[in-house]
Amino acid sequence: MGVRALNLFEKSEFLLDSTPSGTRNFCVVGTYEGDLDSTLVNRGLFYLQIMHPLLQMSPNSAEKVSHFVRSHARCPLREDRYTGPDQWRDVVKDEVTRRFNKVDEPLWRITLLKGEGKGQLIVTFHHAIADGVCAMEVMNHLFSILSSLKKDEVPDLDGTGEGIPDLTSLYRLSPAQPTIPASPSVRVNRGCHTSFLHDIIPAENVVKWTKDQRIRMNATLLAALALAVRKVLNPKYSDFSAMTAVNFRSSFSPPISKETLGVMRTALSDKISVSKESDLAAVASTLHQGLYTQLQNGKHVANLKLIEALLEKGITGQELRRRSQFPKNGVCVTNVGNLEFSGDYGNLTLNDLFVCANAVPFLQNGNNFILATASFRGKLSMSLWYSEELVKESDAKAVLEELKAILSSL
Repeated sequence: MGVRALNLFEKSEFLLDSTPSGTRNFCVVGTYEGDLDSTLVNRGLFYLQIMHPLLQMSPNSAEKVSHFVRSHARCPLREDRYTGPDQWRDVVKDEVTRRFNKVDEPLWRITLLKGEGKGQLIVTFHHAIADGVCAMEVMNHLFSILSSLKKDEVPDLDGTGEGIPDLTSLYRLSPAQPTIPASPSVRVNRGCHTSFLHDIIPAENVVKWTKDQRIRMNATLLAALALAVRKVLNPKYSDFSAMTAVNFRSSFSPPISKETLGVMRTALSDKISVSKESDLAAVASTLHQGLYTQLQNGKHVANLKLIEALLEKGITGQELRRRSQFPKNGVCVTNVGNLEFSGDYGNLTLNDLFVCANAVPFLQNGNNFILATASFRGKLSMSLWYSEELVKESDAKAVLEELKAILSSL
């Protein structure tokens, strides 16, 4: 794969990234036990780029990107001393805003926070080459490689490769042609920055309750988030726009492996009304019915076709940004799902994994929150994203505590 044209998802990600109002970066944060150093990690990154060819690619231009080209540069790596479990916050806030804007630079980089027998490894990706689902698998592959190198073994590089799917094969799920809606009103870019909080709770009861209700996990999480925001912030209105990311991997025939690098997702949204007295089961059931009726009807594919139509029309990056902005009272969940690897590598252990992304300018007011989750090692790992200029940190912490209380009570 020396040179290739961008697919639909990749074109839209680079177009969004071309605006001055925010990057399309996201980070996977891994908390580990064991001994790592930059020399060993650098060796591991060499093997990882062989395993995943897309990690060798860079954009063909610093401005208008039309192709991927093979980069001759190694993945950038910096090492700092590990000082504590919350150190990731400052690193991530910097990483999600620092652009990948050099030609012949790969679209990912590593920060190693090295302690005595423990630390954190933070991998920053451009969204054009990865989504949260495959990024978790990349972290698993990296730690497997590092474990082999620590034992002086040759790493197993049996990967799936990066098969670029024919996106039009999805269109059978939604035969209707898109109608381009009117342009949304222009909002002022307030120069906001995304802040992040993180916590974990046991996953077993949340998963069991969700299965007993015969709903999807995203509906449970969205309902709990809306109830937490409503209770803590007590907005004068109780109507929320609830959004969830939808990954296309399972929609392909055959399904695309989680290990295949690339971005493959759009979003669905629905309106819900909640009050302080609202019942979680009722709100979650309403969300499940609304969102997954859309899913069955191919609304996620219709949204994909709309993006294609806008790109063919020559939409600007700024206009695409405006169409991507959250409604005034919007909450969103992006759920990676259950991570099917153990995190135990013998001489290394991954104890926690979670995702944080740059959400500017999507977060437009103090009632906008994004919840990113993953089930790993029996825990539900949650990161809450919010605008640090529009939301007090104390309020965001109270929302996360209320969310934990709601889910832990199940």
